[in-house]
Amino acid sequence: MKNLTKFLIVLAISSLSIIACDEEVIVEDPTLEPNGLALEQKIAEHRNNAKEHFNVDLSSTAGTTITSENGTIITFYYGSVKDADNNLVSGIIEVSLLEIFDKSDMVLMNKTTMGLLPDGNHQALKSGGQFLLEASQGEEELYINGNLKVMVPVSNTGIADPDMTLYANEWGEDDDCDLITCPDDVWEEVEDTSLWGQGTVLALENAAGVTYYSCFVQNFGWSNIDRFMADPSPKTMIKVKTPEEYNNTNCAVYVSFDGQEYSLAALDVYLEDLQVYSEHYGQVPIGSNIHVIAVSIVEDQYYSSFKAVSVEADMTIEMDELTETSEASLIAEINALP
Repeated sequence: MKNLTKFLIVLAISSLSIIACDEEVIVEDPTLEPNGLALEQKIAEHRNNAKEHFNVDLSSTAGTTITSENGTIITFYYGSVKDADNNLVSGIIEVSLLEIFDKSDMVLMNKTTMGLLPDGNHQALKSGGQFLLEASQGEEELYINGNLKVMVPVSNTGIADPDMTLYANEWGEDDDCDLITCPDDVWEEVEDTSLWGQGTVLALENAAGVTYYSCFVQNFGWSNIDRFMADPSPKTMIKVKTPEEYNNTNCAVYVSFDGQEYSLAALDVYLEDLQVYSEHYGQVPIGSNIHVIAVSIVEDQYYSSFKAVSVEADMTIEMDELTETSEASLIAEINALP
């Protein structure tokens, strides 16, 4: 009887072991948690790190110049800076300059080249250089009195383009709009520089044979040397759908136009009902070849997805899952786009 009992116990244990072995063990993939705040912080960090800082002495009646690492020359004329009470400023002031030429910098700093058309629509611009110029004395913000001359080497963005003009953008880090998606972050043509006329940019060669885009700016803040991209093809509006965990609070989506090295469009509208990114301008040329870029941050690491697309009318583009990448790899992949 004892032997029978032992046999039954062993049989039961064996049966349970067989059942356990037959059961499939399911290991769920961890849920990705994109971090919108971390992405905003990365954007702000890149902008801050890219700024060059200068001490400018306004005492000389002959004026003074500063030259950036990219070769941009800015001339401060005597009496060209004032305070909030319209008093002319003298002595030493602190000046910061941020410049953006490369498409990878446009992505990392989330500063795209969307311009405002006369009818209110937005269309991509070809950039000859974006720059943020700021000045202060102590804790006091300063303003331009009249004009400052800005000369940007044409070589930073290829060859001279005679159709370039000056654009400005008043939106900045202190605006109510966040750093990821901002429909108001659009460039507007400067109406008057009071010296050469409406937003005039001239391509001028100096005695050393260096050609510059030369212009005058009337305000500190963001400026951009641009022209609208010229494409006679019929235009359409596109939509982009990202994986469900990504949306406009934690992921930025861009359109890179093949063959346009210094242009980057933003999909700055998010349609909650459809859960897709879009653009309210409908100015993407049908038949053009583009690359859609989605960028986010997950656990302090960049995640990205790239998709090559030939544009069709009213198309919706499905993005593949974003995958982890390093900052260096992300920059290399953006700069390698056609």
